[in-house]
Amino acid sequence: MSSSVTPPHPPAINYVAGFLLVGLAWGLTTPFIRRAAKTHNPPDHALLERDDVKASWLKSKLYGAFFAVIDLLRNPRYAVPLLINLTGSVWFFLLIGQAELSLTVPIVNTLAFLFTVLGDWWVDKKVIDRIITMRANVLLAALAGASSASAKVMRIAADSVEYDWSVTGWSAGCARAGCYYDFNITGAENLEQTPAAPAFKAYCSGFDEGAPYRLCDRLDDGDTDAVVVAQLLPSNISANGTRNAIIQVSLKYTDLETPTTWWNFTGHAASFYNQFVAPLQNFTITPSEIIGVA
Repeated sequence: MSSSVTPPHPPAINYVAGFLLVGLAWGLTTPFIRRAAKTHNPPDHALLERDDVKASWLKSKLYGAFFAVIDLLRNPRYAVPLLINLTGSVWFFLLIGQAELSLTVPIVNTLAFLFTVLGDWWVDKKVIDRIITMRANVLLAALAGASSASAKVMRIAADSVEYDWSVTGWSAGCARAGCYYDFNITGAENLEQTPAAPAFKAYCSGFDEGAPYRLCDRLDDGDTDAVVVAQLLPSNISANGTRNAIIQVSLKYTDLETPTTWWNFTGHAASFYNQFVAPLQNFTITPSEIIGVA
């Protein structure tokens, strides 16, 4: 007679270790990758100086991009943290096969942000001021709530909430070291909807498509604990040689009425790399995902 045996559930420490490893691999390596890209000094290549290559726009772009990638990958200060960062992605996909997806994503993103702040302090000697400390405490509280076994995850249809964000002064470009962006983003207060949403204004800047979220600087004097982060999503070059810049923004804040509940609004929009070719751009981001944890 045969009987089915349910495999033992992994202990909680395994999940905690997995979350920490992914957050460490994604967050702590980002400042090292950014510094290596900024200080990278590529060698000259005789092929790029040939007349037939200079005369052809396609050849010059293809060869230039090829050598830019090869030179960066041959730079250990760039390649080693990049390899660790990519390894974190492998761990993440292994982790979501076992852990609850709706909790894994916010927990890992929160840890990646915290390790990025520590990395910025270590690499660039950036001061961890009172505001960043307060926001880190908020994220840690949200992390604790999300990781609790009794946590209740709420998903709200984005089209049921009227809450748009205005992006102004969008500027973005790509160079050999990678792509970069900066912009201002503003959200108006909406207390009539559920959940109520706070007003905020922030300045965002960052580097590299596919990099982890980067903390935006709050520009308003609002008394809420709202945290704004942004990242460039990967994009493809179209047949005519153009390339969209897809920016994703995430807003996290404690519920305006219930301090034990937090909300995460996330949305993205497609613009383009306009630096040196077009004026500053303005557009709107409408959140497409709303998650709450109580």
